[in-house]
Amino acid sequence: MSLNASAKSGTVSTPAPAGAHIARCVRVVDLGTQISDGQYGVKVQPKLMLTWELPNELHVFKEENGPEPFVVSQEYTLSLGEKAKLRAHLQAWRGKPFTNEELEGFDVSKLAGVSCTLNIIHAVSEKNGNVYANIASIAPMMKGLTCPPAILPVIVYDIAEKRSKKFEALPEWVRNKIANCNEWKAGESQAADADQASHSSATEPDPTDLHEESVPF
Repeated sequence: MSLNASAKSGTVSTPAPAGAHIARCVRVVDLGTQISDGQYGVKVQPKLMLTWELPNELHVFKEENGPEPFVVSQEYTLSLGEKAKLRAHLQAWRGKPFTNEELEGFDVSKLAGVSCTLNIIHAVSEKNGNVYANIASIAPMMKGLTCPPAILPVIVYDIAEKRSKKFEALPEWVRNKIANCNEWKAGESQAADADQASHSSATEPDPTDLHEESVPF
């Protein structure tokens, strides 16, 4: 699947702190075509997951790893339709609407390594009482502020890569979600993709040279 968009948060035991945070997008993940059954019936849609780290908010999740940044993830339908959440978030992030030409096909891999400001709110699940960190809004970095270099590996994963090094670098819960997509299931019976991405790097180049005062997309 091409990572072009045209016209749910991941969770940890301790949620990211609520409030406004400097953040950097560290994962752009093609989730493939997912099937969901909600209040509006069964939907079959291409899905995308973006993950941001909060470099100024560190926590020890595992003693052996020491302090690590909190992360927050958002799942989107891979669409830039008028009512699509992805379109609304990206336009708010860049601070301007998409042109008609951009709406024909926007390469979401450009988001990898880009900084922003996230407003995070906490929500309590009615099912289990757990507290989740959700993205209430997204905005460009305020003038004069800078975001520290990426702490976590910056990854862009395309479903066409299947079991590449990038795939193995993703958290287990994300890998499980990818493995449930239509493209993955269709390819399980085909052994031809075993070597397809064997030479893929696990991470993208370190985006430390980004200009923080303007969004480069």
